[in-house]
Amino acid sequence: MSNTRANPTNANANRYIYITGCDSGFGHILTQKLATEGFGVFAGVLHESSIPHVESYGENVIGIRVDVSQDESVQNAAELIKHYIQRRDGNMLIGVVNNAGILRARA
Repeated sequence: MSNTRANPTNANANRYIYITGCDSGFGHILTQKLATEGFGVFAGVLHESSIPHVESYGENVIGIRVDVSQDESVQNAAELIKHYIQRRDGNMLIGVVNNAGILRARA
């Protein structure tokens, strides 16, 4: 599979999607697929150790440590994404895939 993001004329190069739950499963697979289609991806992961793996899909994949069960963590991720988008002319966030789950133990 070719990496279309290497082509500077790629129509998706400045279009970013934020996906949570990218450590494994659907979020991980979707990150890989969108990266190969040339999209930028903010890949939300619970485990810091997952960041290098998701970022290995290309230079437009940005791993973000986020715990969706913690408001402060979610807010920090949102601020990071906002800052990144605003400082790069032409970039836009075009979608959010809230794939992360929260498991609460029953009492």
